[in-house]
Formats: sequence, structure tokens, C-alpha cells
Amino acid sequence: MTLTPSLPAVVEVNGQKFTIHKSASLLLDPEDMDTAGALGSCDRDALAIVLRETLVPGKMREVLLHEVLHAIVGAFGFPFEDRDDEERLVRQLAPALLGTLRANPDLVEYLQA
Repeated sequence: MTLTPSLPAVVEVNGQKFTIHKSASLLLDPEDMDTAGALGSCDRDALAIVLRETLVPGKMREVLLHEVLHAIVGAFGFPFEDRDDEERLVRQLAPALLGTLRANPDLVEYLQA
């Protein structure tokens, strides 16, 4: 029987350590249509990633990767015209990248060496 890995407490992006937390409330404005249904958030100033605690494990992993991609975009200064452009890219890239990594464990092992 294999154990399911725990949610990491910290993820490092370009030398910056983002803390990772689960919360019932993402402390987002419910009137803001961009964040009303958010499953996670990445605060680049506070170096914090918050995930909705009610997510099932598979969705939790996808949302974590989504928020890590936001951290990467900010840390490396990718030029986006506006927040919507960044969100569209990250929303499409996270499940595609996660699926690719899951389907290719040899690639993951090679990249980690």
C-alpha cells in the first residue's frame, strides 16, 4: 500500500519561499466576479498560496500547481497585458502540465536528477 504524499508546507520559486495553507475562506471579495468562485489564491507580496480546504485530493493538486504557476509568472516577470491574460494561460497550462507529469514518471525522475 502506497501512502499519499502530504501537501507541502512551502514551495520555492526562484529563491522565494511561498507558504502553502488550506482555508475554508480565501478572504477574497465575494462581490468580485473574478474571485467569487476561486479555489485558490497566490499572494505574491505575502509569498503565500491558499487553497480551499474542501477540495478533493486530485483537484487540490491541480489548484496547487495553478497557484504555483502564478507564483512563477510573478517571480520571472512574464509580461501580461492584464490579469485575465495571465489567468487564461495558467488555467489551461496547469491541468495540461499536471497530466503530462503524471503520464511520464520517467520524465519527472529525469528532471529531478
